[in-house]
This record gives sequence, C-alpha cells and structure tokens, in this order.
Amino acid sequence: MDLKKYTEMNKEAWNEVQPIHQKGRKFDLKVAVKDPNFSTLAMEEIEGFTKIGFKGKDIVHICCNNGIELLSLVKLGARRGVGYDISENFIAEANQYANIAQVDCKYVQADAYDLTPKEHGIFDILYLSVGALCWMPDLKLFFEKCASLIKPGGHIFIFDSHPVTSMIGFEGEEGYNAEYPMNPINSYFKDDPWIETDGIDYIGGTEYKSKPMASFAYKMGDIINNLINADIEIMELNEYAEDIATVYGHVKDFKIYPLCFSLIGKKKE
Repeated sequence: MDLKKYTEMNKEAWNEVQPIHQKGRKFDLKVAVKDPNFSTLAMEEIEGFTKIGFKGKDIVHICCNNGIELLSLVKLGARRGVGYDISENFIAEANQYANIAQVDCKYVQADAYDLTPKEHGIFDILYLSVGALCWMPDLKLFFEKCASLIKPGGHIFIFDSHPVTSMIGFEGEEGYNAEYPMNPINSYFKDDPWIETDGIDYIGGTEYKSKPMASFAYKMGDIINNLINADIEIMELNEYAEDIATVYGHVKDFKIYPLCFSLIGKKKE
C-alpha cells in the first residue's frame, strides 16, 4: 500500500478545511482558552484519564487537530503535552492557543507514520481522540508507531467513533432510506477506502467541494488485535450511544448501535 498517496491527500484536505472551521465556529477559542477551567473533554474522556492517573504525566496526542483536547488535559493537571498532526494549518492554530493559554503544550507537524526514534519511549500516555483512526491507511503500522512513543508500563487512551458507524448511511448516498436511517448501507467488512470530495466541515456545516480525501473502515477486531500485536494489553473497553463525531444526529436517538467507544491499554513492561 502506498501510504504517502493517502496521507498526503488527507493533509491537503485538512489544510483546506482549517480556515473553514475557524469561520464556522460559534465562539472565539482565543478567548475561551484563557479560562483556567477551559475543557472540551467529554465526561467519558475525563473518566478514562482519571482511571489511568494522568495528573503530573507527559501526554502525546496523535492527530491532535487544533490542540484543544490536549490543552484541556494540561489545564486539568497533566504535566505537559505534545501534539502531532499532519496539517500545518491546524498545528499553527494549536500553537497559537497554547501560547495564549500559557500552558506547557507543544504542537508539531508530522505524518504519524514518519515519527522518528527521538520521540520513542518518552511519554506516559498516548491519546487518540475522535476521528483519528479512520484516516489511517495501515492500522498495524500506526499502532506500532503509537506504542513506540510510550514508556514501558505507560498507557494508551482511545476515544473514537465505533467501527459499526461505518455501516451507517447519509442523505444522498446510494441505498440510503430516510424512513429507515438505521438500515446499514455499507458492509462492516468493507476493506477498500472511501475517496470523497464532499468536505469535512463538522464545525459549521459548510457544504463545499473539497480536495479528495481517503478514509478507512476498521472492525473492532482490527483495533484490538493490532493493539495486542503492538504489545499493548487491553485493560478496559466501553461502548456508548453518544454521537461524539457530531455527524450521526439522524440515528443517535434510536440508541440501537454504539456510536463511539473508549479503550484503555497498557504497554508491556
């Protein structure tokens, strides 16, 4: 698989949408991050990090976007944060917020597959938040990279959309029936990427023809097994009906499928 074909494609799409997100946001993050109690974390995330014991710890956030989740963790008591994202535009925005908030967060532009040995084994906790996994063309290699960043005995915390959400259809898609929105239109076992140009403005809902982007479906077994193969012991897995991706409003009230999950893992010592 040509990883760069997909990661470079996605970098262009995310750089394109960053100013659209800023324009569509209904409040000013430059003001909000000054609040000492600022946090964008969901209750499930706070509970998970509390179980791990994140206060005073060094946290790395892969696919950090504009950095506000990691910034929130440092405000809540983490010692320091380092965030990586493939988009230069989002990294610039993230560093701006860190400077305004005066917190010990550093954000670096990088393709997750290119992280080098200098970053290896120096973090207590690795964090993957909503929307991270679906952009990864090679989950096995990605989790190997993630595990290499964590100290032996360190933890990984994932809070992301549930794999079954890849089955859910949307208005305009072939096979979608608005009267029965819970009817799946994609196979849970889909193994080829989606290549789309319909935009990724989940902040303001702007409709635009975007640069092409590639996303990928994974089964829960893919996630669990590739973590295990990367020497991560699974400590806890929880599934929820909450729409943390903010795109499943047409099905969330049915509470039939899990829409997100959290996972705590520990790197073998």
